Amino acid sequence: MSGLLAALAGLEDWIALDTETTGLGPYDVVIEVAAVRGDGTVLIESLVRPDRPVHGTASAVHGLHAADLVSAPSWPQVWPRLQKLLLSVPVLAWNAAFDLRLLRQTCDRHDLPFQTPRALCLREVFKEKHPHVRGTLDAACLTLGLPIRAQHRARVDAEVARQAAWAMLG
Repeated sequence: MSGLLAALAGLEDWIALDTETTGLGPYDVVIEVAAVRGDGTVLIESLVRPDRPVHGTASAVHGLHAADLVSAPSWPQVWPRLQKLLLSVPVLAWNAAFDLRLLRQTCDRHDLPFQTPRALCLREVFKEKHPHVRGTLDAACLTLGLPIRAQHRARVDAEVARQAAWAMLG
């Protein structure tokens, strides 16, 4: 068993995390976040009202627009509960580096403390096990026999990542 897969197998309790954002750049922020426990329990699912515009290219991917976020809580309202959750158990994310970077950027934008959680990148685990398959979540679904997600939203992606983690454990 590879090192990352062994690390995954050694986890007793974990959460799968996903974020949707205003874009991909260094000034973009989280506009939706979801965390799902390894057993499938949804622990958090929240839209987040951004203080910057949502890029059209991002909206084309996740379908979220400024009008969808007007009545959503702000990041300072969402972060305390999410931070406590992220520091309580290991975090699995399909592209952990991206999600952690955007969490940090969003905290920095609001002058909120950020501690990096113990995290494992499921895409890296997948690439170790399937080095010749493209490292997208959809490609992983096809390879692992999981249904292709109907939409690209945080809860859906966190759930698919959770299922992918279990499928990679065999």
